[in-house]
Amino acid sequence: MWRGRGVNAGANAALWIQIYCGVLDVCSVCAVLTRIRSAADHTERESQNLNTLPVIAFTMTAIRVLMVAALAAAALAAAFPNHPLGECRLLIGQTLVYPVPNGGAFAVDYNATTMQANYASYVLGGFRYYGARARVSDDPYGICPMTYGDYRGSGYQRGHLVPFADAGNVTQVMTNMVPMSAEFNNGSWLNYEKVIRENCVGMRIVKGCEYDFDKYYVTLYGRQLYLPIGCYFVIFNGTTVIDYGYLTNATQSEPELRLPFWVDCAHGGGGGGLSTGAAVILYTSVAILSSIALILLAAIVVMAVHAAYTKCRHVSACAKSRMRTRRKYFVI
Repeated sequence: MWRGRGVNAGANAALWIQIYCGVLDVCSVCAVLTRIRSAADHTERESQNLNTLPVIAFTMTAIRVLMVAALAAAALAAAFPNHPLGECRLLIGQTLVYPVPNGGAFAVDYNATTMQANYASYVLGGFRYYGARARVSDDPYGICPMTYGDYRGSGYQRGHLVPFADAGNVTQVMTNMVPMSAEFNNGSWLNYEKVIRENCVGMRIVKGCEYDFDKYYVTLYGRQLYLPIGCYFVIFNGTTVIDYGYLTNATQSEPELRLPFWVDCAHGGGGGGLSTGAAVILYTSVAILSSIALILLAAIVVMAVHAAYTKCRHVSACAKSRMRTRRKYFVI
């Protein structure tokens, strides 16, 4: 979740990369030691097994490089946001402000076409609201024509953008409501409300939905109740977006990394950052180069051992030859 989602994904990816590479290194060392032992314990002909060491080293290098590249690319694509992180801002239209009883307020950016909010924005406080909820009221500003009765017969619930638990009965207003299926409202949307509540105190939370203007329900009062096809959450720490996501169904465990149209990061640059593609290229290149360097070092060690072993066998063979010659002269 929030920045932790990317950080944890990157940390987990690094851990798995190290585990896989460690297993491969152990296999490589075992293969090399098996060859050396086979050559040491058996005949001269079988000692030619050492000649296969370069093939083993090359094969293990290729497998290791491909494995690290694949793991790094997949992990970084998941861990890094899909836009350059920097300073971002909300595009503001017609804003309605609702004071929160325990301090602060939440704001709704109202869309006259959908007669719903483009988004609702609030700073998450530490206070939690429980107990009975007030009945959802009409817009106190008199701008939004939607009423409580417009949802009757639609099959959709009045889903909160700003949760009741975060701001109390002030959230029970039609401009804070969007139509949601019961499965979505009580499924992934509710789950992410809880995750945000546990991890993002003091940060600005912004939520809004995306609409297909061909998808609507004609209410009992003749109004078009536009139905969302998915909803966004965006987490700000100051002016920097530290997490965001797009949920489309009730069982979605991980949101899509998509920014809504009402968040503008094009002007940012204070925070810098890497795009997913640049991050994957950079970190995969580093992983591959480090793998090659490690394997080359191992190959140098293997070749040194091989050279020492060959020299040892040559010296041993010469000694044996001299012993045979001395025995021959002694017999004569």
